[in-house]
Amino acid sequence: METDFLVGTYTDDTDSQGIYALHLDARGHPSVDLDAPILIRNPSFLIQHPFLDVVYVVSEVGEAIGGEVAVMRRGAKDQFEIVQTLPSGGMDPCHLAVSPQGRWLLVSHYSSGTVSLFSLGSDGGLISRGYCVDHRNRWVNRPGKAESHLRQNASHVHSTQFIDDQQFLVCDLGTDEVVVYDLSATDPARGELRYVWNFPSGSGPRHAAVRKEPLRIYVVCELSNRVAILGLDSQAMPVTYDARSCLTAQSTFNEASEIRFDAHGYLWVGNRGDDSLARFSLASDNLGDPQIFRDCGRYPRHFWMDGWHLLVAGRDDNCVRVARMTRDGRPNLSDALSVEVPAPVCILPIRTV
Repeated sequence: METDFLVGTYTDDTDSQGIYALHLDARGHPSVDLDAPILIRNPSFLIQHPFLDVVYVVSEVGEAIGGEVAVMRRGAKDQFEIVQTLPSGGMDPCHLAVSPQGRWLLVSHYSSGTVSLFSLGSDGGLISRGYCVDHRNRWVNRPGKAESHLRQNASHVHSTQFIDDQQFLVCDLGTDEVVVYDLSATDPARGELRYVWNFPSGSGPRHAAVRKEPLRIYVVCELSNRVAILGLDSQAMPVTYDARSCLTAQSTFNEASEIRFDAHGYLWVGNRGDDSLARFSLASDNLGDPQIFRDCGRYPRHFWMDGWHLLVAGRDDNCVRVARMTRDGRPNLSDALSVEVPAPVCILPIRTV
């Protein structure tokens, strides 16, 4: 099966010029045209509209001018083109989330500690922007600052994710919190706090994977390199069911990155520094010890997998690694192929609409 991808990169202080199209042919061989990038600064995260041929991209800029959000559509030559760009409303936008019905787009700002909400038109275009979450005061008032990590000198909203059309979660690396908000019925451009999960100081919640009915939030913590399972008890109060390291005892420096489920129900985490992927089996709200897969490339910032292939963005060796998956869901990394992409940090498969 052939698949097309867009690969986001960091352009500052690298050889990258923006976004690159990656093609995976029916044999699993990757190819990239490095001479035809989509020109944009620091496109570090991309996401596709749930049912339109539209892709949203952050331009992660931390200067006073702030970052931007771009809208891309497929053009006449079957290539994506930027058709709209607007200020994101904060500094260092680093993550995006689209509501299941395609009405809203959330933008996480790492350096500002805020989340912007854009309303989307019927064609997927950006219409209006409001600030629905501001965590700066949450950092000022949080306990345990003395035990926090050096990087937790402010609120750092690292990601958001919709649970449904009216409810979303926020992972804040700076405040050591995962917070669930409802979109206000009277003012959609404002989030109303619903639940808060507090993590030990120095954890740094980064990204999450969600399952519903019952609600379970699987969170990877970048600073403590641990994975936690969050949920609600019988009284609808926030509870942490389990937490486990995503490293072996022999690992030293690491910054955990991405988290996602595979087609077999395993939970996967990327390890930057340890340069590995960790796979967890889940049983009754418990995490077993992780199985570690190496030869993933240097500093694996992001990865994607289906039942046939695993793609890993190795930022520091400027390549995307492609490995075939075995029938039991293991990547055959010893025979993996590599394709050159400068400073890759995000891999987005493009659905045919």
